[in-house]
Amino acid sequence: MNDAINRALEHRLLVERQISDLQATSEGDGPPPSASELPANATTQQQLDAARGRLTILLQRFTPDYPEVVALQRTVADLTTKLEGERPLGATPAAAAVSPAVAAQRKKVLDLQAELAVVDHQLSINRAEEARLKQTIASYQGKVDVVPTRESELVELTRDYSTMQAAYTNLLMKREESVIAANLERRQIGEQFKLLDSASLPGAPFNDRQRLTVLCSGAAAGLLLGLIAVFLLEYHDSSFRAEEEVMAALSIPVLALIPLIQSDHERLRQRRRTLAADVAGICVLASAAAIVVIWRLQS
Repeated sequence: MNDAINRALEHRLLVERQISDLQATSEGDGPPPSASELPANATTQQQLDAARGRLTILLQRFTPDYPEVVALQRTVADLTTKLEGERPLGATPAAAAVSPAVAAQRKKVLDLQAELAVVDHQLSINRAEEARLKQTIASYQGKVDVVPTRESELVELTRDYSTMQAAYTNLLMKREESVIAANLERRQIGEQFKLLDSASLPGAPFNDRQRLTVLCSGAAAGLLLGLIAVFLLEYHDSSFRAEEEVMAALSIPVLALIPLIQSDHERLRQRRRTLAADVAGICVLASAAAIVVIWRLQS
């Protein structure tokens, strides 16, 4: 790609040199006379031809914004307007006389300029392709730079795989050894173990009295706790349950009975008390069952 760009640049320099040589040759032939160099009796057509020829030569060297070119274009426009005013009605303007050599030289300059445009276009294409290739090379270079990192990651993965493979092989060997040992045991090839004296079991439990004592003491303790709980509840309960209790306590007759009206807070508190009592009873039963199970396991 660099060779193609270099060849295109050399070709461009050659074309520019040829255009410069042609322009220098056209300047060596002498530019068309200006308005001051024409004779005093020169016609408007001659002045217009001279101005057009000089404008053509200047456009080959300078841009249309060049001050001298702009002034000469204004002069050509003025001379054209003046010639149109001097020409009779119905007459056609005569074409400016140009020599064959000048026409061929202008054509060659235009061809070289077109060739120069083609070379510039090819240069732009080659440079764009060069930029694309550089970007592709940079992408591949980045991938190549990442190769050592990938290699280290692969080494770590391979090391872990080797460790797991060794562990798997060890377990597989142990499994095979256990299978072989089981086959030897089934075929009675290995060592044999025989029971010489079986264990003797007792005819009756030796701690039967202790078991009955624990069961009876638990029942008695539960009954005693229940009686104590009922007594405490009755002792702390100061409510009247019959008319006779009211008359004995207040010495006044009972006129009417009003049922107990509880608020939401009281009902919630009573429900909580009931739930607490149930939970306590369940805990006591569970504790007793756990004690019995532990005692049976130890015996």
